[in-house]
This record gives sequence, structure tokens and C-alpha cells, in this order.
Amino acid sequence: MRQLIGLVIDRESGFEIQKEFGRSIITMPARIDGFAVGIVATNPLIYAGAMDHTAARKQTRFIQLCDTFHIPIIYLVDQPGS
Repeated sequence: MRQLIGLVIDRESGFEIQKEFGRSIITMPARIDGFAVGIVATNPLIYAGAMDHTAARKQTRFIQLCDTFHIPIIYLVDQPGS
């Protein structure tokens, strides 16, 4: 999923927040065409992309951060069977 995100965002504009916490979700601020965005993506390599309680907490905090600064959020979902 990280490779897909790299194709969507501006080169070297994103960095993952809390990489080792809630590993089934990827959260990162980034830029697309120079505009700030928040990226929330499932990680199908961990629990097949299913969300556990730590990933839910990580996603919630990131959404609150983006909401505070009025940053739009882009969701990328890759879950087997969906």
C-alpha cells in the first residue's frame, strides 16, 4: 500500500505518523499537486487490513488532527473480500 500512496502523492511530501502503532492502518500528512491532504489507508499485510483497537485509535486521532486544521482526507482501502 505504501507504494501505491507514493504514486498518488507529490514526491517526498508525505511521512507516516506512528508507524509502529496500529500497523493495520497507515496515516500520513502529504501533498497532492501542492495541496495539503491527510492520507488514511488500510495495510493489507497486517491482519488483512482489518482494524484493531490500536488502529482505530490511531485513525481517530489523525482524523481529529486533520479536522482541526481543515485538511481534506483521502481514504485508500484494500481489504480482501470487499
